[in-house]
Amino acid sequence: MGETATVVAPRAAEVPMVEQEVVRRIRVLAEAG
Repeated sequence: MGETATVVAPRAAEVPMVEQEVVRRIRVLAEAG
């Protein structure tokens, strides 16, 4: 998880809307799974 956060952080600065949406979907899938 640490490595993923490091990679996503800079990208989130460029496209926060998209990254947040992706994170939301991942969390929903994780909870549903």
